[in-house]
Order: sequence, then structure tokens, then C-alpha cells
Amino acid sequence: MQASTSACCPGQQPAGSNDAADTERFGLPSAAELADDPVLAGCCAEDLANMRRGEQIRNALLAVDRTTARLKLQAQALPMPPEQRPRSASPPLDSDEEDDPVLLELRQQRLAEIQRQAAERQQRSRHGYGALNDVAAGALLTCALLDEHLASLAHRHTGTFFVRVVAHRADPLGAKLRMQDLPGGWEEEWRLKPCEVCGRRYPHEHVPAVYGRRGSSGDSDGSED
Repeated sequence: MQASTSACCPGQQPAGSNDAADTERFGLPSAAELADDPVLAGCCAEDLANMRRGEQIRNALLAVDRTTARLKLQAQALPMPPEQRPRSASPPLDSDEEDDPVLLELRQQRLAEIQRQAAERQQRSRHGYGALNDVAAGALLTCALLDEHLASLAHRHTGTFFVRVVAHRADPLGAKLRMQDLPGGWEEEWRLKPCEVCGRRYPHEHVPAVYGRRGSSGDSDGSED
């Protein structure tokens, strides 16, 4: 056990090994700190071996991970600013498919198409596509539900330019569009014909007097007596 422990212990490796660099990278105690404690040195050596093995497995899985390949292709199509680029210690993805000229040409064509689509989306976004734009102060529609639907449609159909402008019937734009106000007051009442009985113009109903009928019926009964 002592021979195996000393063989794996940092600080007892032959010159030129990467134990010191790996120990610092994984956050383990250095060989100088473990010189007086061989038991702890053996535990740290075992941890270092496990961390190296785990890193090798992780790199092997990343090499065949399709998600990583898609992220790499997306990073090539849409280069991010240097401050937003993720810092990863994973090695670059190398495979035999990169040597195939046909696959390389298809990959270049797909990359060019993605870059063109991304540039078109960014240009449309700068010109107001993909959002509900206000041309002037205020709102043409006061219905919040309709505004919500318009905003959702503008987000879905980025190829259509959605606008919202303030317009009244008295404005030149309202006259050009031949806008009409919704009925909602006394203006609508005066458009109705006057009642033949009372002359009122708003909708109403004439109810016969109940007390008058009772009085008239009582008088008729008294006359019969």
C-alpha cells in the first residue's frame, strides 16, 4: 500500500509530470503542504486520479455530444462579444467527418444560410419588425385585449410591419379613412324618429295607468248598483 500511495502522491512523480499543475487546477493541496502527512497525501493522490479520470470521461462525452456541436455551429453563425463568450476548457471537436469535402461544403452552405437569416432578423428588428410600434403619442384602440393580440401577432409575424396611430373623426386622417364614431350617447338618440305619442326620441315604452283603470271600473260598478 505504501508503494502504491507513494507512486500516486503528488511531489513523488518523476520530473516533467503535470501533477503540480493538475493539483492547482483542481484546487487540491500542494505537495509541500502534504509533506508531513502521508495519509492525507494518499487521499489527495486518490482524489487527483479520480478527477483526472472524470475529466477524461467528460471530454469524451463532449466530443460526441450533438448539443455541443450545435452550440459550436451557432457560435460560428452568430459571434458573440468577447465579454459574453463562455470560458470552457473542453477541447475542440475533431472528427473524421471534417475531412470529407462533401460534408464540409454542406456545412459551409448551412452556415452561410444561418448567417444570412440572422442578419435579416437583426435588420428587421432594427426597423421595428417583431413588435407593435407607436407612430405617435397615444393609442388608436383603447381595448387592452386587442392591443395584447396585436403585440402577439407582431411577435409571431416578423415579416409584417405593425403600427398604431392616433386618429379621430375630425382629423384629416380620420376624414381620409372615413372613420365613424361608435354610438354611445345623445348623438345617437337624435337620429331616431320622434315618438307619435309623446315626441321623445330615445327608446321607451308606454305603460297604461293601473290606478286609472281601477277607478274607472269602480265607477262603473257603482253606476250599475
